[in-house]
Amino acid sequence: MFKAVFITQGNETVGTGHLKRCLILAGELKSHNFNIEFMLPDSEVSNIDLKGFETRLINFENCLAWLKGLANGEKATEVVIIIDCDRPELHEHDLQLRIKSSGAKLMYFSFSDEHYYCADIILNQNPLSKKLEYHTSEKTKKLLGLDYAIINSSFLTNPPPKDTGNSIFVSFGGSDEPDRTLFLLKAVSKLAIDKIHMIVVTGALYKHREKLEHYLKNEFPHSWELHVNTNKMPELMSRSKAAFTSGGTTAWELDLFGVPNGIISYSPREVRSSRYLHEIDFATHIGSFHNNSLSNLESGIKQFIKAALNGEKSHKPPMVNIHGKELVASEIVKLFKP
Repeated sequence: MFKAVFITQGNETVGTGHLKRCLILAGELKSHNFNIEFMLPDSEVSNIDLKGFETRLINFENCLAWLKGLANGEKATEVVIIIDCDRPELHEHDLQLRIKSSGAKLMYFSFSDEHYYCADIILNQNPLSKKLEYHTSEKTKKLLGLDYAIINSSFLTNPPPKDTGNSIFVSFGGSDEPDRTLFLLKAVSKLAIDKIHMIVVTGALYKHREKLEHYLKNEFPHSWELHVNTNKMPELMSRSKAAFTSGGTTAWELDLFGVPNGIISYSPREVRSSRYLHEIDFATHIGSFHNNSLSNLESGIKQFIKAALNGEKSHKPPMVNIHGKELVASEIVKLFKP
């Protein structure tokens, strides 16, 4: 039986997106009779459902040492190492060669073209990927764009009928370290629009919950509902007339529901990706929480909400391939065929 070892992270700094997409792919590989193991360096996962998969919580140095030691152990010809982590040490060419010399197959989630890859597969589901200039070996399979979007199966069934009203969905990922959630709500509170209803979702690693709940209960002038680390995202999205997110996987999910998406970016990757999504009319980039003035962001929020509620932000047919995870899994399975 073949084995997939996922090396990824989930913590307050990087959020939970890396880990969650790996869990989805792991579930698909399990259906192909793969054994699954997760190696989670420097992670906080006590509030995250790891689906019962074998898991090792270790520090980053030990994880790196384990990978480097593969070449010195028994041949790992029935193993695929799947790395979804931005730490540059994990992308070094020498490490890739060590892993490959062990006989193991190697796959990266790679959102940057700054490294050289001799891996068997690199995956970047962001539409921006097709604008990047990846440097790879001739044998590296490049899975690029929304054809390979990894989406949870719960988003692929027909959603319940929409009852949108003026509901606005808000979710800035698993941690939202800079607390864009609270900033967005304070900006919305200044708008002279009647009967807005906010559907607020926070993740497992969100550290500002007490402050957020106090504001919602005591100061926020509109109706609201708060969901913490919920499994009801498809239903919540289907009830929304507009959304605010940080981009990423949530953007692909919203695309399936045709919900206009206003992105407030933060990290350099989010900024670059969001600008491109704006350019191709996939989403609206409100601005960068890190680089733009708060007054400019507030103005962009106001314009986006009014346009969305007035039906001026019509959404094109979905661009996301609902069978993306199956396509990715099938490419991994092919690695083990003669």
